[in-house]
Amino acid sequence: MTDKALLYGILKPCLVVMAFIVFSSFSHAERLGVALVCPQKSTECIENNSTCVLSFEKAQEILEENFVPYIVIDDKDIAENALDFFEIALVLSPCSPLSLTEQKLTNFEDNGGKLIATYDLSNSLEDNNQETCSNYLAENIARMLEASAPTFSLPLDDLNRLSEDFNKRYKSCQKIYQKFVTENNNTDEIRTLYESAALNHRALEFSLKKEAPYHGTYYLSHLRVSLDKLFPLIHPLHKPYKEIIDRRGDYWLGKIDNFYLEKVVDNAFIFVGDSITEGYYLQGYLANVPTINRGISMDTANGVLERCSLLNLETNPQAVLLMIGTNNLLYDLYLDSYFQDVEEILLYIKQKAPNTKIYLQSILPLGKDKAAAPKVKEYNKKLRTIAKKLEIEFLDVYSLMAQDDCMPKSLSEDGIHPNGTSYQIWADLLLEQFKKDKLI
Repeated sequence: MTDKALLYGILKPCLVVMAFIVFSSFSHAERLGVALVCPQKSTECIENNSTCVLSFEKAQEILEENFVPYIVIDDKDIAENALDFFEIALVLSPCSPLSLTEQKLTNFEDNGGKLIATYDLSNSLEDNNQETCSNYLAENIARMLEASAPTFSLPLDDLNRLSEDFNKRYKSCQKIYQKFVTENNNTDEIRTLYESAALNHRALEFSLKKEAPYHGTYYLSHLRVSLDKLFPLIHPLHKPYKEIIDRRGDYWLGKIDNFYLEKVVDNAFIFVGDSITEGYYLQGYLANVPTINRGISMDTANGVLERCSLLNLETNPQAVLLMIGTNNLLYDLYLDSYFQDVEEILLYIKQKAPNTKIYLQSILPLGKDKAAAPKVKEYNKKLRTIAKKLEIEFLDVYSLMAQDDCMPKSLSEDGIHPNGTSYQIWADLLLEQFKKDKLI
């Protein structure tokens, strides 16, 4: 059997000899351009056949001259489902493909892809009448391409840099989506958006691996559209990704995702605050007290209010302890709404966990070199008033640490964060209060 007959026999279901055929209408708009398929089994055949070398080079030349986006792929790429990313597969092979590749090509056609794969096509590309051959190939491939292609491509370095951000977005959505599925919160819209994001994310990674900026730009654009729509639908805060990042930053969002996905115990003591709370080694200082740490570095009262739904109040905590305000004062953040934000946080906790003991803790003193240090005492007076108004216990940690209304160096190296000694002072106060309230 000749090579021509063998290739035709194996690919009979999905190719037409001596012609370009438009197959069934293509429905996956995310796909782009041409996969110039060089099966590894055929590589040796091509390298040892000057006609095949000329054919392959000619195909690349024609595609480039006519601005047709293409990427050269092999059996390994096909096995990893790289054909999912293309509208057309152009197979130039003087010998039969591997059975797996054959099956993948058949599946590609069945899923709406378009296939050009003929022995005669390979030989026809060396025709002396180059213009006729070029026009015929280019016109037919152009006719078969249906996806809207980008009009530009980003430089590869820029594409790699931008893809890092979108990779983080996708990973965040990926983790959260799994919880959606397990909780039966999925909808057709969310499922479709997630599948689109997953496909475009894989396609973007593939394009970067192949150093194909034109395809990469296209898939980055589609990935962005999918994620922009998907993120607020499935994220617990139900806000756009960019809005959260611009207001709070990557670290804050990462902590929020972890809080959402973390499995926590019931009837615990929940500590809410900023880096002072986050850095509090609760299990060490409060032995035998079940704790949940909901502190986030650099957070403010406004930030805590925004994430109230992630305080695990549905777990029937024994107590919730709030300490927030240091960053508001240090960096003059949201001071206009500070007291209102604190009050709204406490009211939210009271409403969602009516049987839970709530403690409002004072802001800790600041070092004397901090411009905001003199304000802390006055702010704590107002916090005490709010606690009394809402019938909530106020814990005055400030007075146990302050010397001349400032944090002494013996209790804090940086004048902001407590050291081991001051954390122990704080812990002793808490344990005494918990015993008094018969919580432990």
